[in-house]
Amino acid sequence: KNNKLFFCLTIGVMVMFNLLGCFVSEKYQKYSSIDPAINIMMDYPLDWQLSETKGSYNSYAQVVFFPVGKQNSGRTLMAVTVRDSSKVEIAPLTLATFVEDILARRKQYKDLIVLSKKNTRLLGLEAISMELSYKSLDNLIKRDAKLVPFQEKIVVFKKGNSFYTVRYEDPAANFPKFNRVFEHMVKSLR
Repeated sequence: KNNKLFFCLTIGVMVMFNLLGCFVSEKYQKYSSIDPAINIMMDYPLDWQLSETKGSYNSYAQVVFFPVGKQNSGRTLMAVTVRDSSKVEIAPLTLATFVEDILARRKQYKDLIVLSKKNTRLLGLEAISMELSYKSLDNLIKRDAKLVPFQEKIVVFKKGNSFYTVRYEDPAANFPKFNRVFEHMVKSLR
């Protein structure tokens, strides 16, 4: 009886992995920033689009990657945001206080939970990686939008005079679908 249960569970897990793998592109293309303030190269999925933007008064530079077509939940995004230290208004100006500022801003979301927070390294530099859970609107332009669970992964590091925030945000139900894509994008960062 235990062997049958083990066999059924094993087959079920294999089927789930194969089905989930079919929906996510594993082909990537290279992104190289046009804006010199962003100053990165990384892989991103072949069938995704991207958009580079600047904040008012050049307060930040950002590139956002998002899926198109059937893959898009409407709120799936991965982004790299770069802030020059001279435009960051926190003290003391350290990686730890920058991360605490991000967490303070996320407290505006309902039911914020810090699922994990750890020191790590990226590009040979000190970095802090976090995973968060909270509730946010499922649609930012519809009047009848509902609060749904979201998940977000954030990796923050400082290079030169700039703070880099690399993040993945998605409704929690969709989050596992692109988590591996995000991990690949972070590892490919140069």
